[in-house]
Parts: sequence; structure tokens; C-alpha cells
Amino acid sequence: MGIFEANEIEIGDRFLIDNRLNPSDLIFVVYLLGDRLKKISLTQTSPSAKCLGSLFGVVNNKLHIDGWSTDLGCQEIKGTRFLILSRDNAQTYFFIFNTSKKLVISSDEFAGIKSPGKTRLILDQDRLIVDIKEADVYYNDQKIVGHHVFSILEGASFLTPHYLLEKRPSQWKITIFSNDFTFEPNHVLLQKRKSEFPKDFPDYRRSPRLNLEVPTDKFKLQGSSKHQEKKGNSLLKMIMPPLMMIGMTGVTTLLSGRDALMMLGMGGASLLTTTFTVSQFFTEKKANKLSVIEEKENDLAYLVSAVGEITRPYKREKEVLDFQLPSPEKLTDMTAVYDSRIYERQVHNKDFLTVSLGRCDAPSSLTVETDVNDKDLSHEAKHLKTLAKQFSTQRQVPTAISLLDQTLGLVGAQDVLATSLENLLFQTAFFHSYRDVNFISLLSRKAYQETWQNWRLLPHFKLQEFNMRGLIYNEKLRDIVLNAFYQCLIKRKQVLKEAGREKVQFSPHYIFTIIDDALLSGHGINELLAEDMSELGVTVIWCKEDANQLPETVVSLVEIPNTTNG
Repeated sequence: MGIFEANEIEIGDRFLIDNRLNPSDLIFVVYLLGDRLKKISLTQTSPSAKCLGSLFGVVNNKLHIDGWSTDLGCQEIKGTRFLILSRDNAQTYFFIFNTSKKLVISSDEFAGIKSPGKTRLILDQDRLIVDIKEADVYYNDQKIVGHHVFSILEGASFLTPHYLLEKRPSQWKITIFSNDFTFEPNHVLLQKRKSEFPKDFPDYRRSPRLNLEVPTDKFKLQGSSKHQEKKGNSLLKMIMPPLMMIGMTGVTTLLSGRDALMMLGMGGASLLTTTFTVSQFFTEKKANKLSVIEEKENDLAYLVSAVGEITRPYKREKEVLDFQLPSPEKLTDMTAVYDSRIYERQVHNKDFLTVSLGRCDAPSSLTVETDVNDKDLSHEAKHLKTLAKQFSTQRQVPTAISLLDQTLGLVGAQDVLATSLENLLFQTAFFHSYRDVNFISLLSRKAYQETWQNWRLLPHFKLQEFNMRGLIYNEKLRDIVLNAFYQCLIKRKQVLKEAGREKVQFSPHYIFTIIDDALLSGHGINELLAEDMSELGVTVIWCKEDANQLPETVVSLVEIPNTTNG
């Protein structure tokens, strides 16, 4: 934001207290002020609600609680305290401040945001310091009193009878319940609201998918040419004949007594020949040395170029693999911003129901060969073999496994199994629509309360064909949900039988996870579990502590160690 845009605020509807709803549709927000804060939002499309035995409704633009008309602000009805807000008494502003300095929200003169009330709030870097001297103050929906210091986390909320402060991803949001507030421009900068949701949210529209394929290039590393150097005794062999000629000439002259000048001329010719021979030798030796250096430089340049050509698709392959199956941490970040890749996979895609078990070293899709002979033990040959081996393996890439057309067995300790199963279902839920994939899980009540209770909100656990949740943790739910699922599978089996050789695609596809098989005892679905259920559009995942406890129908077995790797 430029300096001339300072303190520019959003013009229009400022009743933005509920991030989930359209502010123009929102009529009242009611807070039930107990030990734990509860919120009720009444809209034009849903003008009534029931909570804790009380009926809340809007009649003629006035709020009625159990038939009694109520005013705005803090009210007490039948011993229960309420904080009632509407566009008439609440306005929302968005701001940022210099985090290297403290921001005070209180009635003090030095406060950056002057507010009524006796509560003092200080924002100090990543800490929220509060000194409470009034009733009905809440931090993250929990009632608090006295002096507290909290870590500032995204989504944190702080409610007093006078305002609601919230930490948004890139801004602070404050909803004030009166006009007795002052924003000091030297301390805070008011801004327009920054959108946290995609366009048309919560209406979903599948974005065009980016289909990336791993490269399958082939490369061949060629060894360097062998330069034949002349041996060290070549000079002696070249000059020996002329020298012998000179010696023989001298001996012949002395013994025969012939003309010494003739013999001297012949000796001079031999000496001249020797001189040219020596000169030629050193010239060739220098040229040979330069040739060797040039060949080594050419070989090095070729190797650098070849490695560069291989490295680009090699890195590209890893990027594609990481893109196709992001880590759980990456998926969490993508979920938080409603990434367009949510629900991107469809039934006809070849990676439908493909997930990652973790990270490991895997063979590369590239083919890198060398023309080096296996008997060649030179340094250059070993180096080329090492390069080829290095590029034949991708390191720490997702371990892909398809959940389609198979029965999977997970083996490990209970806590590790729960984490791994959550990881698999999270990936499946992220990439696949709940219209294409539904989840059904058999688990103990303890596991439901400790781990799986929050998963009930996932739309994939809402079974479309039965209009019920797929989390089964007691006998009552087994009789209702599992019986309905069993009847559905019987119908699918009949359809499959009538289709004959024609391939049948059932929808939705079910991921049936069995964490605790005690609820299977005596149930008719055991007959189907003894067979391959993939043809019925069902993937069964068994979770056991020992591989010997898995049934024979398991096609893929995954042993999960008690470590963070794997």
C-alpha cells in the first residue's frame, strides 16, 4: 500500500463478524456467555435456530429468544447472559501495525486503539498480553479472568463486551460494538479487507487440471578417446642409426686410410640427419602434449555438457513427482487457502486413488547408459559409471501406491497406524470429491474420541446413498450403517453378475478401513470381505499390529516402522 492510500478502509457492508457468511445475508449474531462461548448466526435464509433448549428467531427484524423480544448488547434472559449483535451496533475494521512496537488496545491515553471498558490488551510481537478487570472476556471461546500471556496464532480470537479481535492470515480484524473507539493513525493502519477465500466461495467449481508427466528421456555417456603417446625410448631409437653411421665412418677412415674429406662429409651428413631427427622428435612431443591437453579439455567440456543435459530432466522429474503427490504439510497449507487443486482428480484419471506412503529413493524414469567396458578400471571409466548410477535413482521422492483394485494391509503400532491412515485418507479427501469417494471406518469408541471425532465433519464420511455418517464405533451404528452398506454391496454384486463380461464402474467408490474388527463379529459382510471387493467399487484397508493377523485377501502389505521416516 502506498503512502497516499494510508488509512483507506472498505466502504460498504461492515458487519463482517462471521467469516463464513455473506455479510449482506447476516441479520444477528448471538453469543451465549457461559464458561464456554457459543455463537449463533441468524441469516435471511436461516432466520431461526435452537441451542441449549432455547429458540432464537427473527420476527420483523427483531430478535426473539423463546418468544421474548430482546434488545442489542449484553442481555440476561432466564439466568443466561447473551451478547446480541447486528449491523446496527457492530462494525468491522481491518488493520495492521508495526510489529516491532507494541500496540495497546485500552482506554488509556497512550493506547493505539482507544476503547471503552477496563480490559487492557497488548500486542507485543508474537505475544498477546491481557489484563482483565471486567466480566465476560473470552480467548478462543474460553472464558478467562485476570492476567494472561498467549502466543499469537492465526485464527485466534479475543472477545470483550466491547469488541471482538481476531488474527487473520495477513491482517488483524476488529469488530467494535459502539462508536466509542478511536484508531490512532500513528499506531495502526486501517486497510481494505483482504480476501481469504477463492472467488464464489463456498460454491465450488473444478478448475482445469495441470497434467504433468515425468520425462522419460534416454542418454548415453561416452568415454574419452585414448591418446597414444610415444614411448620414452623413441628418441634413442631415432638417433641411434645416424650416430652409428658417424662412428662407423670414423673407424672406416682410420683403418682404410681413405680420403678423410669424403669420410668427413659423410659424417657431417649423418650428424645433420641426427640434428633434424632430434628436432623433429621434440616438435612431435610438444604437439602430442598439446593434443593430449586439448583432448582432456574436450572430454571435460563434453562431460559437463552431458551432465547438464541430464540434470535438467532429472530435476524436472523430481519436481513433477513432488507436484503429483505433495507432502502432508504442503497439502495442509494448500487446504488452508482453498487451493484450486482440491478435488482435481476424477474417476477417469489414471492417478485416481493414487496416494503417497511417505518418501524414499526410487528408480528414475530416465535411462542413462555408458559405452564403458566393464573391464575398464580407469578413473574416467569409474567416474562415468558413478554418474550413470547417480542419475538412475531419484532420492526422497513420494512412494506412490494405488488404492484402486486392491486390498491394503497396514502393519504397525496403534499410534503409528492412526497417523499413517489419517495421512492416506487426508490425501484421498484432498484430491477426490466426496461425490466420487466415500469413507467408512470401523473403529473403537476410544479411537473415535481420541482421533477420529473431528473427521465426522469431512464430507467424504457422509454416505450419499444412505444419508448417514461412515464412522462406526458402537453396535448401534454397526446395525444401522454397516447393514445399509452390506445391502448396497449385495445390490452391486447382483449388478455385476447381470453385466457378465461387461466392465461396471460403481460410484461412489468406498474406502472401507477396518481399525477394530470386533464389530464385524457375526455380521454378513464377512462373506464379502473373504472375497476381492475391488470389483464392487470398494477398497478395504486392514490395520493390524502383526502381519499374521491380516486376511489372505490382502494384496499389498505395508509395514510402518516406529519412526518419522518411511
